[in-house]
Amino acid sequence: MNKCKGLFLAVELVQPRKCQPNAGQIQCSPPRKNDAKSPDPGFTKAQLDRLAVVYVAASVRRGKWLIPAFHVVLDQIVQGGHDDPQNFNLDQWSKQLNDILTEIRS
Repeated sequence: MNKCKGLFLAVELVQPRKCQPNAGQIQCSPPRKNDAKSPDPGFTKAQLDRLAVVYVAASVRRGKWLIPAFHVVLDQIVQGGHDDPQNFNLDQWSKQLNDILTEIRS
């Protein structure tokens, strides 16, 4: 049995991207603009709040805290894998997660 089964929950947040000319990251035929540059900060407060709620709910359902992991880390072994999330502020999300937990407990 896979030791990691049930330890992760895949969540995708919408992140608009801007063109970064000549980045060389996307080779297409015919050539097209890439989407290599994300906004900074990468996500809105509302997105991070909702992510915190999903994380808490999934962890409660599992019976223990799940392990947060960035998609880019999980895709490192995949050729052409994703580079998201960009500009994810882990400290900010941690603070918002703490706020959500405080609200749930009160």
